[in-house]
Amino acid sequence: MPHERRRKTRRAKKQKQVEEENIEQPQNTEEENYDYSQDNQYDENYENYENYESNVDNKKKLFDVNNWDNDVQAHYGRPSTDILQYFSNIEKMLSEQEFENEEEHEMFLNNIYKEIDGNELQLATDKECSRIMEKILRVSNDGQIRVFLNQLNEKYIELFTHRYGSHVCQTILVLGSDIIEREIKGESVVMTSEENQNPPPTMQELVIKMCSILEDYWIHLISNQFGSHLLRVILMILSGQYITLESNEVRSKKSKQYNAKNNANFKTFEQTKKRQRLVPDTFKEILNNILERLTKDMGVTELRVFCVNSIANPVLQYLVKIQHENENESIINNLFSTKEDGTIEKDTFVNDLLKHPVGSHLFEKVLKYSSDKMFHQIFITYFHGNMIELCRNNISNFVVQHLLENVRSAQQLLIMIKEIIPEFEFFLFRGRSGVIVKSIEACGKFKVQQREVVNAISKAFHASDNRKIMIKLLLTLKKYEDYQRDNKAPFLIQGALMIETLLSYEDGNNKFLIESLISLSHNEIKEWATDAIASRVIESFLQSSQVILKAKRKILHMFDGNYGEIACNRYGSHLVDKCWAVSDLKMKESIAEELLESERELNSNFHGKFVLRNCKIESFKRNRQEWIEHENGLERKKQMFEELLNDDTPAQKKSSNKEESENIKGSGILDSALSSLGFNKGLAPVSKDKKKNKKKTTENVNFIFYYNKLYICNIKYLL
Repeated sequence: MPHERRRKTRRAKKQKQVEEENIEQPQNTEEENYDYSQDNQYDENYENYENYESNVDNKKKLFDVNNWDNDVQAHYGRPSTDILQYFSNIEKMLSEQEFENEEEHEMFLNNIYKEIDGNELQLATDKECSRIMEKILRVSNDGQIRVFLNQLNEKYIELFTHRYGSHVCQTILVLGSDIIEREIKGESVVMTSEENQNPPPTMQELVIKMCSILEDYWIHLISNQFGSHLLRVILMILSGQYITLESNEVRSKKSKQYNAKNNANFKTFEQTKKRQRLVPDTFKEILNNILERLTKDMGVTELRVFCVNSIANPVLQYLVKIQHENENESIINNLFSTKEDGTIEKDTFVNDLLKHPVGSHLFEKVLKYSSDKMFHQIFITYFHGNMIELCRNNISNFVVQHLLENVRSAQQLLIMIKEIIPEFEFFLFRGRSGVIVKSIEACGKFKVQQREVVNAISKAFHASDNRKIMIKLLLTLKKYEDYQRDNKAPFLIQGALMIETLLSYEDGNNKFLIESLISLSHNEIKEWATDAIASRVIESFLQSSQVILKAKRKILHMFDGNYGEIACNRYGSHLVDKCWAVSDLKMKESIAEELLESERELNSNFHGKFVLRNCKIESFKRNRQEWIEHENGLERKKQMFEELLNDDTPAQKKSSNKEESENIKGSGILDSALSSLGFNKGLAPVSKDKKKNKKKTTENVNFIFYYNKLYICNIKYLL
């Protein structure tokens, strides 16, 4: 056996060498340059496409996707033995982080950068030193990072496409996004060089210079294995997106795993990724120039090549997002060959893209960021009439989920649900439950087809006559007869997601779930309270505005005598907090007495002590009357706020919903497309009176929002 393994290993190495030699050979034929898919199923449709890289000059040919030998192109010599040994010792000291004070730490970094001076390119392109250099940059100050970037002598093209140098550049740029924001705020420290007393350029100036150097190479970086990540980072910085070294958009799975294991001791960034960064006005102009250049250089041929390329596809996804923010759809229009009147025709390549393992991800982003008109054109061209077939496919079913998630109108959703609802049973029990989850969520959002969806789900589980057991069937995703044979099946998260949304359904469509949950025994509800998945269902039940208070009280009383034990559980502690939030004063007092009896156990438990703090059990123990007055005050504030919200009568809500529906119909976007699907009734425009009513409704909402803020401020004051 060992001899066979050695032979297999040698044979594999030899085969790998042969493949590498074949890859290095120049490929002149069009078919070899453009492999549109694994099965070459697109070649026959693009016989007339020319090789778009055949006319580029010699300088650009260096960056041809078939000639990326960048480890040779960007090789600046091996660091000396002394520097390698020095960096090895530095890594140990950085990992230990044993500095007595900040002054000692600064002195340590200053000594490191004295050794680095003049060797930046060698260190950035060395396998071991580049990794250590990233760690050094993480703990460096603004001035040191700017000096290091400036000392790279504008060799950005070579470094961006280098296996190791690209990681160093990526770390510098991500850290530089923080520095740019501090420079705008005036918080960045300007460090001067001891040799010439001249401060290094600002990070803004360095980034602008970098973009001007790379101006001719954006299109080539898209499909480069190492440069594509950096192109995305630059686009994010210029657009002001908050980015960290751990962001999913710029890190591969291997890279994230390595950082989590080896860089856990280094400083991390605040987790506010949705916040928009401050960027100078010049960045927006540069970003627009890059988008224009990419759109100009990227014809239909190149675009379709990039769509099925696993390296280039993520860049296209982000470009679609940026263009959406700038109200531009040039990439989407090129992909679908949009006509002047805004219509599109079915294309074989785009249709196959739905089922492509790489291209389908771009299709999902297109559905999310396309305009309402384009979304509807895509729907009626590629999805209408093919929903069942697409849902059955193991790749395109995810695209259908995004279609349901981003549906733009109730009319569109009505067509989709009517088409897929007959196959609910197949989707639920053949690994396509995600389609059902998104269908339920969409119907809850637009408040259409709710009763039909509930009936279809009951029919799929074969429980139309046994709805009291439906909540168990949904949690386990088992049919009625299968559950009768095996009632110990594990709970599934997909089932919990369905229940959470179904509980928000209106007009009594959630009644079967309410009755099903209340019918559980005390032992069952106690087990559910400490389960990671089932506890989410109970929390959703308590938080749902469509569940009556009487039903919630029944659940609260089912936990009587067990609140202390549940509060010690990792998941049950959160449930106790939700129970407390929906309880009246009498129920809160009962829960507080139970928690007080278990105070010792709760204080010694990691999760229990947070429940004691949230319920203010110490105050309850010290002065019960003061605690009651405090809770009474909160209850009065809560009632005042509810009264303000209830001023909007059901009649007003109904008229408001009707106006919203009329506004959708009167938009004129869907008229022609809907008529082709059988919706032949005229869509009336919105009258001026309705516009006035809409303005009044907006004023009422603003009034309620003002009192909402006032109510929150009062609560904080009382606490």
